[in-house]
Amino acid sequence: MQYPNQLTKKNTMSTAPELIFSLVVSLLCVSAAVSDEVVVEASGAEAADLEYLPPKQICKLENRKVSESSGLAVSRRNAEIFWTHNDSGDRAKLYAFDVKGNHLGTSQIKKADAVDWEDMCSYTRDGKPRLLIGDIGDNGSRRKSVRLYVVEEPGNPHNEVKPLQTIKLKYSTGPMDCEALAVDAINKKILLVEKRRWLTCRVFMADLPDETKEEKITAEPIAQIKLPLVTAMDVSSDGKRAIVLTLGQAFEYTRGEGEDWAAAFKRKPRTIDMPARKQGEAICYGTEGNDLYLTSEFSPCPFFLVKAKQPE
Repeated sequence: MQYPNQLTKKNTMSTAPELIFSLVVSLLCVSAAVSDEVVVEASGAEAADLEYLPPKQICKLENRKVSESSGLAVSRRNAEIFWTHNDSGDRAKLYAFDVKGNHLGTSQIKKADAVDWEDMCSYTRDGKPRLLIGDIGDNGSRRKSVRLYVVEEPGNPHNEVKPLQTIKLKYSTGPMDCEALAVDAINKKILLVEKRRWLTCRVFMADLPDETKEEKITAEPIAQIKLPLVTAMDVSSDGKRAIVLTLGQAFEYTRGEGEDWAAAFKRKPRTIDMPARKQGEAICYGTEGNDLYLTSEFSPCPFFLVKAKQPE
């Protein structure tokens, strides 16, 4: 389903010139992926303690209906299970698969619209597994508000589920296009990153509200970063690192001891090599918050791993 009066994604995002453009800009921003403010060098050992190995494709998803994987989340029930959803055009569905790409089930989200689902994430709240789905896409920057759906992660991937909470979110600066959403469950924060074709984009943050039937929240800008065409993000399970994905590389921001996210995004990020792919719009940390997993659009959908090598 397409948002009224906005261009379709195929018209705006899938052309070869734009993909080439995004890759070129990604290379440029490897050395320029900092905010316009003073750059702060890493203050803790967390970032240096983790080394990422070269990316590799581990499988292709069995379910051919996953043709435009736009969001990805690891299960909080089973570390070898993942959830994904398609981009605009599909219904409100989540697809479960394992690390070998086997299809495990399709879960319909009842009483939820799928205007332009762009990202999702998983987290634990009060010991219970949650999935947050972001209906946040807005190619024309016309939506006065967007919606986030909180659901309990299905124990059976074939089950239909209803949202525990529907969050109506607006940006304090007005409508904008966004495809990157993450939750810092420890600090109860929602993070979002603007999608722009040029280098400078904004990071927004809002409080993760208590789980009520419906909630209205406002996201405020907390930083500017120099990344083009941001398509996804995730926060590690310890709440210390945020991975931000572009159509080219990924960039990891680390919070030092006692720092907030605004300070973390003023720091020069670590560049992490991503696999060559046709159009990558989804990434997530594994259960332990170290390994990185990502998908790419098109069917059969490839599934990639960027493994973290633990220090000896």
